[in-house]
Amino acid sequence: MLCASLLSLLTPVAAYHKQSLILIRILQGLALGGTFPSAHAMWRQWAPPLERSKLVAITFAGGHMGIGFAMPLSGLLCESGFRSPPHQSKWPSVFYVFGGLGLVWCLVWFALVHDSPQSHPRISVKERDYIVSAIEKEQGLSTKERSLPLLQIMTSRAVWAIILSTICSDWGTVLLSAIVPTFVDDVLRFDIAENGILSSLPFLVMSLFTVLSGLIADAIRQRQLLSTGGARKLMNSIV
Repeated sequence: MLCASLLSLLTPVAAYHKQSLILIRILQGLALGGTFPSAHAMWRQWAPPLERSKLVAITFAGGHMGIGFAMPLSGLLCESGFRSPPHQSKWPSVFYVFGGLGLVWCLVWFALVHDSPQSHPRISVKERDYIVSAIEKEQGLSTKERSLPLLQIMTSRAVWAIILSTICSDWGTVLLSAIVPTFVDDVLRFDIAENGILSSLPFLVMSLFTVLSGLIADAIRQRQLLSTGGARKLMNSIV
């Protein structure tokens, strides 16, 4: 996130040189590609098993909600600018604002977030013991390290099914975020501020239903109506 935010601040300058802009976008993709996998790794240490679907859903809903809020704000920034003289282009303000917000987010993250309950200096003993004992009970072991079965992971049909479904889901999300604003502009002829608001609606609704799916999945698991895999497959198929 820190690298991506700094690259965002550099984008307006790089935009005047096609090769530089392409390089910046590639580097941003490389930097951000690890955010969702690392979120899963964090929740493995922090999420009690029967709350995991809900907490992971809230995390992933943040991505959709971010797009939902970024679109109208970007439209307003492009229309009004951010300390931009009237004769200058106003679109660079989008990258400066969101790059700056990303840096602020990083500072808060570095100050407040820790890798595990055991390493957190401010968590209560009661909460720490609850999280650790719940995770250990599910795993059937203590904090003993296990080797990583890379070959089994890479040859697992379930892993490849997840990879392919994630690629398709992300492709659809990116396509939606790119094509809908163009359609609203070229065909429906909304101005840029109205375009941002209208284009954000699918993502705001998506974030709401992502959180709801996590809550429903955890409720199904707590009542033992379906297995963990069954509940998650059901929610993934619906949402």
